[in-house]
Amino acid sequence: MARRAKVSTISAKSSSVRFEAGMEKALESMLGFWKTEFSNVLCERPDLIVVPECCDWDSGFNAEQRTIFTKYRADRILSYFAETARKNRCYIAYSSIWPGGDGKNRNSTVMLDRDGEILGVYDKYHGVPAEMREIDGSCGDDAVIFDCDFGRVGAVICFDLNFDEIRNLYKARKPDLMLFSSMYHGSFMQNFWAYELRSYFVSAVANLESAVINPVGEKIAATTNYTRYLTKSINLDYEVVHLDGNIQKLKAAKEKYGSKIDIFDPGYLGAVLLTSETEEFTASQLVEAFSIERLDDYFARCLAQQEEMRAKRRKWNPYLCKNGLSGRYLALPETFVFLCKTALPISAALLSLWITVFSVLLNSWGRYVCFCRLHCPSRFRRKDRKPDIFSG
Repeated sequence: MARRAKVSTISAKSSSVRFEAGMEKALESMLGFWKTEFSNVLCERPDLIVVPECCDWDSGFNAEQRTIFTKYRADRILSYFAETARKNRCYIAYSSIWPGGDGKNRNSTVMLDRDGEILGVYDKYHGVPAEMREIDGSCGDDAVIFDCDFGRVGAVICFDLNFDEIRNLYKARKPDLMLFSSMYHGSFMQNFWAYELRSYFVSAVANLESAVINPVGEKIAATTNYTRYLTKSINLDYEVVHLDGNIQKLKAAKEKYGSKIDIFDPGYLGAVLLTSETEEFTASQLVEAFSIERLDDYFARCLAQQEEMRAKRRKWNPYLCKNGLSGRYLALPETFVFLCKTALPISAALLSLWITVFSVLLNSWGRYVCFCRLHCPSRFRRKDRKPDIFSG
């Protein structure tokens, strides 16, 4: 069944207030800034709003001034975000610096639910060393899934995008939607994360392009240099399937259900996004009904088949050479292995013996020839040789 969610992302960065104007002035300016930015998307009645990393840091403050402001603001901005979520019945992913239980600060995304309550907190898993020193911070311990009423949502922050470890933790948890709050864009890594996790990906990057990317890595909406916010409706009732062995099945499903399903092909990938656009059945039920193989199941089957072939080869040939670079096994023909281990050493010994015998025989023949030339010169004189006229 179609499971739609309307997501909004904001890429605007807060304006600067002079530190000398005081903390209260800076706080009022920050609240006013986010009131304006929220008004740009709340008219669309989104289910979720995503904001950039450290969204309540004043861009004009240095590290020491930001620390002072963070302590002064306490939870007043959080309270405003919570009130906004409650009044507009939407989720808000609020990224900021928060104190942890160990006395260290955390760079975190706080998920506020439709009632303005904290649904969960994700702590940045991979912190930049300079950042950790600046905020006197520490890194998170695990991936976090927020169970929203429209689906399973995960979150990462900035530098996280570069690392396999946190991505693999999320891959095991199978989110429907990933959120990325950041001051760093990450380029094609955003698309890679969406495809690798088979999930929608929504980025909110301060002062840079923010985007919505579908589970096959295709960007379907983005902010611009003129409009630093967007709202996009996405359907979370989907499956990612491979085309190998599925093309005719997908055609049959499309012929039967028409516009009730959508098949999006990004091209060159070999995988497509299959979405249910009806309330009659889910994408999962459609896949089962037509025996369509999911992308991950297809890859798993390929790997299992390849490993089975390697196992048979290892059973047929007990002599294996292990490749130290890749760790994979390279099977060698038994006869070649036998020659290398047995015949070649024997052949080398026989060759050495033959060379020795030949040398002895050659040496003996040389001695014999020298003896004969010395004692029987007539035997070695050429018969056609003319007499020496100068000899007496």
